[in-house]
Amino acid sequence: MYKKGLNLSEVLLVLVIIGVAAVLVLPQVINNTKDREYATARKRVMSTVGEAVRLIAVQGNIRDAENARDFVENYLKKQLQIQKTCDNDKLRECGLETKENKIFDVNEKPISMPKTLRELGVNNGYGINDASLSGYGFVLSNGYSINLFYNPGCTSKNLSGWRTSQVCVNILYDMNGLSGPNQIGKDIGIVTVFYPNIQTKSISLGQIKFVSTYLDAVGNSCEDFSPADIDELTAVCYNRNLFGFQDYAAPTYTSTTSYDNENLFSLYVAGGCGIKQTSKNNKSSFLCIKR
Repeated sequence: MYKKGLNLSEVLLVLVIIGVAAVLVLPQVINNTKDREYATARKRVMSTVGEAVRLIAVQGNIRDAENARDFVENYLKKQLQIQKTCDNDKLRECGLETKENKIFDVNEKPISMPKTLRELGVNNGYGINDASLSGYGFVLSNGYSINLFYNPGCTSKNLSGWRTSQVCVNILYDMNGLSGPNQIGKDIGIVTVFYPNIQTKSISLGQIKFVSTYLDAVGNSCEDFSPADIDELTAVCYNRNLFGFQDYAAPTYTSTTSYDNENLFSLYVAGGCGIKQTSKNNKSSFLCIKR
C-alpha cells in the first residue's frame, strides 16, 4: 500500500524543531569543546615550561639569574625549543596582547597585560626584593606565547608569614596569541613555580568559584570543582590583580588539601600572600577550583 510522505508544512515544522534544538544545544557543545582545548593547553604548558623550570631547579640554578630575560636566555633556552623572544616593551611581537584593556580578567572585566611583578599584584617586601622587575616574552615551538616573571630572591622560607617569598617563577601563557577571547582562565592561563620543592601548579583562573564556608564546601557546593590546596591558593593570590583584588583590602578565603579538615588554611592579602592555619568553622569564603 502506498504510504503518504510528509507534506510541505510538516517538513517545515520538522526543520523548525531541528533548528530550535540546534540553537539550544550547539552553544553548549562549543563551550565544552573550548573547555577541553583550554584543559589541553594547561597540560601542554605544564609538560613543557613547567618541566623545564623543574629541571633548572634540580640542577640548583633556580636563583642564579638576574632577571626574567637572563633566566629565559641563559637557562630556560637550554631546556626548551624557543622560537622567538621579546623584551618587555615588545611583548605583542610574541603574540601577547598589550593594548590597553584588550585582555579580560576572570570577571570579563577589561584589563591590561601585566608587565611587572607589581602589576601582577605583589609589592616590595613580603619576600619580593624588587616588584618592578619586568616579565620577558617568548614563543614556544608549538606556537604558545609566554610572559614569564622571575623572582631571583625566592626562598624556601615562609618569610614573616608571607608565602610570596616562595614563588620563583610565574608564567602567563596565551594558547592562541592575539586571537580572542584573551581571557584569564580560558585561552590565557597561569603556571606558578615554588621553591624548593618546585611544585608547578597550572590553574585555570576562570574556573573557580567561592562558596560561603568550608562546611558548605563539604556539603557538595563545590560540585564538580575541588578544594584548592595551599600552593594553588598562593598562586591565586600572587596573580590577584587578575581577579580584581584591591591591595590592602585583605579579603580572606579558606582552602584545604582534602575534605577531611586535616589541613585548612586562610589567606590574607595586604601586598603579599599570607597563609595561616585556621578552623573549619571559619566563616570566610571557601575557594573551589577546577583543575
